[in-house]
Amino acid sequence: MIVVHNNKSINTLKTCFSIILLTLVFSAKAQEDTSASLKTLSNLIQVQSYEDAHKLGQELMFDLAGEPYFDFLIGQAAYYTQHYQEAIFAFERVVINQPNHDAARALLAFSYFKAKNYGAAEKELTTLNQSKSLSAQQQNQVQTYLQQIIEIKNKQVTDSQFDISLGFGYDSNASSGTEEDTLFFPALGDFITLTNGLETSDTLAELGIHYRVKKKRSQNSSYQFAAGFQHLQHRDVSEFDRSLLNLNASFNDRWGKTDYSVTGYLQPMLLDDSYYRVAYGLIGELSWRISPKTRWAVSSTLARINNAVLDNFDMKRWGMATRITFLTAHPQIISLSYHNDDSDKLVGEHNGKDNYSIAYSYLYPASNQLSMGFHLYADKNQYDAPHPTFLTVREDDSYTASVTTDYKMNRRWALSTLLRYSKKNSNLALYDYDRSEVKVTIKHIF
Repeated sequence: MIVVHNNKSINTLKTCFSIILLTLVFSAKAQEDTSASLKTLSNLIQVQSYEDAHKLGQELMFDLAGEPYFDFLIGQAAYYTQHYQEAIFAFERVVINQPNHDAARALLAFSYFKAKNYGAAEKELTTLNQSKSLSAQQQNQVQTYLQQIIEIKNKQVTDSQFDISLGFGYDSNASSGTEEDTLFFPALGDFITLTNGLETSDTLAELGIHYRVKKKRSQNSSYQFAAGFQHLQHRDVSEFDRSLLNLNASFNDRWGKTDYSVTGYLQPMLLDDSYYRVAYGLIGELSWRISPKTRWAVSSTLARINNAVLDNFDMKRWGMATRITFLTAHPQIISLSYHNDDSDKLVGEHNGKDNYSIAYSYLYPASNQLSMGFHLYADKNQYDAPHPTFLTVREDDSYTASVTTDYKMNRRWALSTLLRYSKKNSNLALYDYDRSEVKVTIKHIF
């Protein structure tokens, strides 16, 4: 019995010894293979064959991720093949395990910068700026990136844009004229054949120049100045050519949960190359976020319109408006407004009016490059006194529907289209009209 027991023990020992021996052999083989792979990876990095190094590193990732030497090598391969997020993960693992590995920290900072994570990049670069172990080249890179971050921050504080646009289109009623060629004028007691004020179609070209600069004071406070010039040129009816300069300056801030803004504007206008009128005024607005995806705004306007040709068109204006914006994947805007125009002179009292309007916009972003807009507008005008020629108080209402598209060809060029139909009804036939417009505009952003 003792002999049998000894034989079994010997056999068991032999088996265990064989398993241990095989394990050691395979482990040594695996370590030899790993060492060879790491050496190959290191050689590929040294000869700057980064694409091959990145491919090999991906094959070794499952077994070696977390080993600082491997992570440093694969991080370099990822960085120099512009896989910056992969590089960040690799270098982060290195500096966690080896906080004093400045070379890895430097490449981590550069990777953050390339990935536009400027806050994290600045933090690492500031730490490296105090290190004495970096090479002169690396120190220069650290200083260069820190300076670039400062410039980027300055651009974020002061933002500006300048663009020029050129549009071509067709207007079925450029004169906003009536279809009726003969009208009865009560003040004259007779029918008159019209020579002016008739519906006139024409093709047109439009030049636009815009500049905007915005300076941030804090996260919620900013100043903004904008200047826009627009010139509309008709092929045939040059008397309706016009140039409009729009200057405005605004201040925006937040008080508690209320965003507020004050805007001043100046709008001189030329008609057929002659000074025609100027409008200027102030607009104040308050807005609140009433839900995560809904904003509500109210505003008030005080303005003046001075007509250079006819004093009876000089007006004082005041108004109020409210707007609800739904900030969903397909934004929608609903607005209501009222404004009152009062003539400065008794002879122009019939030009004063009360205006009520409602507008709706639906915006559809079809892709990152293409967006579409659908817009509806309606208003009603009630005038203050009888018209001196028609001897009755004028009342108008109008309706407008439009479809717009905006296509961003690249960061510098954009193409837009406009299709619009308007209909105006009036109790005075001279002011009745309908109108269709088509326009294509190309814009260059500098």
